[in-house]
Amino acid sequence: MHRIKMTSKGQLTLPKQIREKLRLRAGSYLEVRIRGTELVLRPVREENDSEVLLEYCRQNAREADLDKARRIMSRVPAAMHERVRRLREEG
Repeated sequence: MHRIKMTSKGQLTLPKQIREKLRLRAGSYLEVRIRGTELVLRPVREENDSEVLLEYCRQNAREADLDKARRIMSRVPAAMHERVRRLREEG
Protein backbone atom coordinates (compact mmCIF):
# COMPACT_ATOMS: atom_id res chain seq x y z
CA MET A 1 0.00 0.00 0.00
CA HIS A 2 1.20 3.50 -0.81
CA ARG A 3 0.44 6.68 1.06
CA ILE A 4 0.19 9.91 -0.93
CA LYS A 5 -0.55 13.51 -0.01
CA MET A 6 -3.00 15.84 -1.72
CA THR A 7 -1.75 19.33 -2.62
CA SER A 8 -3.60 22.55 -1.80
CA LYS A 9 -4.97 22.42 -5.35
CA GLY A 10 -6.40 18.93 -4.84
CA GLN A 11 -3.75 17.21 -6.94
CA LEU A 12 -2.28 13.79 -6.22
CA THR A 13 0.96 12.27 -7.45
CA LEU A 14 0.84 8.57 -8.10
CA PRO A 15 4.04 6.77 -7.13
CA LYS A 16 6.29 5.82 -10.05
CA GLN A 17 5.91 2.11 -9.29
CA ILE A 18 2.13 2.36 -9.75
CA ARG A 19 2.40 4.48 -12.92
CA GLU A 20 4.80 1.99 -14.46
CA LYS A 21 2.78 -1.06 -13.49
CA LEU A 22 -0.40 0.42 -14.97
CA ARG A 23 1.44 2.00 -17.93
CA LEU A 24 0.20 5.49 -17.06
CA ARG A 25 1.92 8.58 -18.40
CA ALA A 26 1.29 12.32 -18.50
CA GLY A 27 -2.09 12.89 -20.11
CA SER A 28 -3.52 9.49 -19.12
CA TYR A 29 -7.09 9.62 -17.91
CA LEU A 30 -8.32 8.00 -14.71
CA GLU A 31 -11.92 7.37 -13.76
CA VAL A 32 -12.66 8.36 -10.15
CA ARG A 33 -15.50 6.83 -8.15
CA ILE A 34 -16.56 7.07 -4.56
CA ARG A 35 -17.25 3.76 -2.85
CA GLY A 36 -18.48 4.47 0.66
CA THR A 37 -15.67 6.52 2.19
CA GLU A 38 -13.07 5.39 -0.34
CA LEU A 39 -11.86 6.78 -3.66
CA VAL A 40 -11.41 4.25 -6.42
CA LEU A 41 -9.19 5.19 -9.38
CA ARG A 42 -9.31 3.20 -12.60
CA PRO A 43 -7.30 3.86 -15.76
CA VAL A 44 -9.44 4.70 -18.77
CA ARG A 45 -8.05 2.97 -21.82
CA GLU A 46 -8.87 4.84 -24.98
CA GLU A 47 -9.94 2.77 -27.91
CA ASN A 48 -8.09 2.98 -31.17
CA ASP A 49 -10.01 5.65 -33.12
CA SER A 50 -9.50 3.86 -36.42
CA GLU A 51 -11.02 0.64 -35.07
CA VAL A 52 -14.03 2.52 -33.64
CA LEU A 53 -14.61 4.37 -36.91
CA LEU A 54 -14.37 1.20 -38.97
CA GLU A 55 -16.82 -0.65 -36.72
CA TYR A 56 -19.27 2.25 -36.89
CA CYS A 57 -19.13 2.27 -40.67
CA ARG A 58 -19.49 -1.51 -40.86
CA GLN A 59 -22.69 -1.27 -38.86
CA ASN A 60 -24.03 1.73 -40.76
CA ALA A 61 -22.88 1.29 -44.35
CA ARG A 62 -22.88 -1.46 -46.94
CA GLU A 63 -19.26 -1.12 -47.99
CA ALA A 64 -16.90 0.43 -45.49
CA ASP A 65 -13.18 0.69 -45.41
CA LEU A 66 -10.85 2.62 -43.17
CA ASP A 67 -10.24 5.43 -45.68
CA LYS A 68 -13.95 5.89 -46.22
CA ALA A 69 -14.55 5.89 -42.47
CA ARG A 70 -11.90 8.56 -41.96
CA ARG A 71 -13.44 10.73 -44.71
CA ILE A 72 -16.87 10.42 -43.11
CA MET A 73 -15.66 11.11 -39.60
CA SER A 74 -13.48 14.06 -40.65
CA ARG A 75 -16.72 15.95 -41.23
CA VAL A 76 -17.98 15.26 -37.70
CA PRO A 77 -17.18 18.02 -35.17
CA ALA A 78 -14.72 17.15 -32.40
CA ALA A 79 -17.42 17.82 -29.80
CA MET A 80 -19.49 15.00 -31.28
CA HIS A 81 -16.56 12.57 -31.01
CA GLU A 82 -16.25 13.45 -27.31
CA ARG A 83 -19.98 13.00 -26.76
CA VAL A 84 -19.96 9.59 -28.43
CA ARG A 85 -16.97 8.53 -26.30
CA ARG A 86 -18.79 9.55 -23.12
CA LEU A 87 -21.98 7.76 -24.13
CA ARG A 88 -20.02 4.59 -24.87
CA GLU A 89 -18.40 4.76 -21.42
CA GLU A 90 -21.81 5.14 -19.75
CA GLY A 91 -22.87 2.20 -21.84
